[in-house]
Amino acid sequence: MLRQANGREFTGYTANTFTRHYNANNQWDGYLDGQEVLKNKIGNIPTNDLLFQYDANGNPTIYSTIYKNTTEVTFDMSYDAENRLVNIDDNVTSSSYGYRDDGLRARKDDRYYLYDGSNVVCELNASNVLLAAMTWGPQGLVSRKEYSDGTVVTAKFYQFDILGNTAVTLDATGTAQSYSDFTAYGERTAGAADVYGYKAQFGYYTDTEYGFILCG
Repeated sequence: MLRQANGREFTGYTANTFTRHYNANNQWDGYLDGQEVLKNKIGNIPTNDLLFQYDANGNPTIYSTIYKNTTEVTFDMSYDAENRLVNIDDNVTSSSYGYRDDGLRARKDDRYYLYDGSNVVCELNASNVLLAAMTWGPQGLVSRKEYSDGTVVTAKFYQFDILGNTAVTLDATGTAQSYSDFTAYGERTAGAADVYGYKAQFGYYTDTEYGFILCG
């Protein structure tokens, strides 16, 4: 499943200002200000458009959200027959996805994933050139190394908080490189975006372009 995190907030104006509104299928589709259903409002964005729209299977096809309460971002999404996300477009960036027979994500655009069990161990391009390699231990994720022309250009070793979120990344010498903090719902409140952030210890993978988390 995918959920949104890393600072993009499903809120109107400011958090907790409005009451959530649900459609006849009990799906969250906007906010109530009195009896009026509102969309997040910036400038001249109309207030009668719904925040979220869904397909017949309940998959969200359009999310309109506010990035840090200043910029509207609309995600347009489509799914395959098994309700798996196959395309996403936010009018700036777009991506397509493919899946293995067991349901694990096989590719994102021209980046392909190899697994050991359910853990990603390698990322390759369409020419089978290594882009990244992960190591895993009994307690979960240990490290991620990114490659260019067969040479390691970035190596990160991870330490986690009690919930399994990345708290500190270290280099190969054990020197701290970055610090992160997350809310219980996955919003990053400190630190830079990383594909391994929220619940990274357990393999959750963040598509940093969109702030969506691949949970499994």
